[in-house]
Amino acid sequence: MSSCRRAWFVASVAAALLGCDSGPPASDANPPDVPVRDDAGSDTDAADVPDGDAGDADAVPLPAEREDNDPLHGGTAQRVTAPTALTGAIGPPSATRPDLDGFLVAGTAGSVLRVEAFPTGTARGLDLAVRLLRLAEDGTVLWERRADDSAVASVRRDGFLPADGDYLVLLSDRRNFGASPAAWVGGSRQTYQITISLLAAPSLEAPVLPFSWSGSLAPAGAIQTVRAAVPAGARLEAVWSGSNAERFAPLLTAFDPAAETVVAERDAAGGSRVRLKLRAPGDTLLLALDHTRADDSALVPVRLDLRILDDGREAEPNDDAASADDCETLPCEFAGTIAAPGSGGAPGVEDRDLYRFEAPTGEACVLEVVRDGAPPGTLDPHVAALRLPAGGTQPVLEQPLALADDSPRRGDLDARLVLVPRAPGPLLVEVRDARNVAAEREGRTPPAGGPEAAYRLRVTVAAAPSAT
Repeated sequence: MSSCRRAWFVASVAAALLGCDSGPPASDANPPDVPVRDDAGSDTDAADVPDGDAGDADAVPLPAEREDNDPLHGGTAQRVTAPTALTGAIGPPSATRPDLDGFLVAGTAGSVLRVEAFPTGTARGLDLAVRLLRLAEDGTVLWERRADDSAVASVRRDGFLPADGDYLVLLSDRRNFGASPAAWVGGSRQTYQITISLLAAPSLEAPVLPFSWSGSLAPAGAIQTVRAAVPAGARLEAVWSGSNAERFAPLLTAFDPAAETVVAERDAAGGSRVRLKLRAPGDTLLLALDHTRADDSALVPVRLDLRILDDGREAEPNDDAASADDCETLPCEFAGTIAAPGSGGAPGVEDRDLYRFEAPTGEACVLEVVRDGAPPGTLDPHVAALRLPAGGTQPVLEQPLALADDSPRRGDLDARLVLVPRAPGPLLVEVRDARNVAAEREGRTPPAGGPEAAYRLRVTVAAAPSAT
């Protein structure tokens, strides 16, 4: 049917959420008006108010949501202007669709969209959840934030907005975002109040680097934003971490306020720490300290560390794709050291250094590793070219990408590899000690590495042969 025209958030729930129906879920009563809270005192104060005073008048009721505002099932999201507060009800589900209430709000890049909702009146068993979405014209999800915490019935979600435009707020019972019709809930007494606000960033200032902040995010769904004064063009490292990956999954966004654009974003890929290495686009950088999952049952300690990195020098750790140092333009050169096994905190684990670069398709790339004053016997460089699998975070060796070590005929040049990439995209250069490579192959403990095992990596594009 025509109402089934869009694909939304997650494949596991798409079949349930995109089902069609002849009409919206029915409700046998309008949601009751919820008066604003009386902060002046209790009802016992009423006798002190003279007849005819404005205090005798009923509080102005909040506006109610307008059905059908479920855009996933053929309805139209209700346009609102922030800040606003409304009342509503999660209506009873039909056989093929739950009731999702949609609100459309215009947001500006670099601001924070805050949504808070709680059950009202006689609602029983209502467990609210929310999705914040930015959509393309064809319905493709460009950006999403969600709050879905079974520990409490109310919900809150902050979202750092990456661009100007309309944002969709979807509110319902958390079970209605699932795929099972048997679990869907709703009814005329399942009432709520929702507040939608736009806030200015930042909430923290980092006037000088290095900068560190430790704290907690409460309630679940809250975020922090940090404005950092940085030297334009400086190489930076930001580390955003939580103490428990099971209860908090960090997400870090770097935003250029001058260009009003996101320059980098990364999640923890199942871990408890996000590391971003990037070049400062200007003299100010905004960081959104966010998450993909947060447990509201207990506060989770969190921490941000922001520092300036030396140009042309590896920055440990750089042993996986997420922490690889960037060769931003070719040719590039980095100085590094193969540290002693176990120096990263895991006993017996060798040090391997990764660097990322954009390989020009069809041109020969030369990867060279030379000893940088390392005494004889302290370093036997090994170099390899790797490509990330689609959607992956760990590199895998892919033929005809290759590896090399030992080129004794070139003097102090210990490893040299020439390759012609078959496809565009980022490649990774891996630098190791050849003796550790052999130990891994043979199942032995890696023997090589230490403070004297210094090297220089050069990545260049080979010159075309001269015409004859």
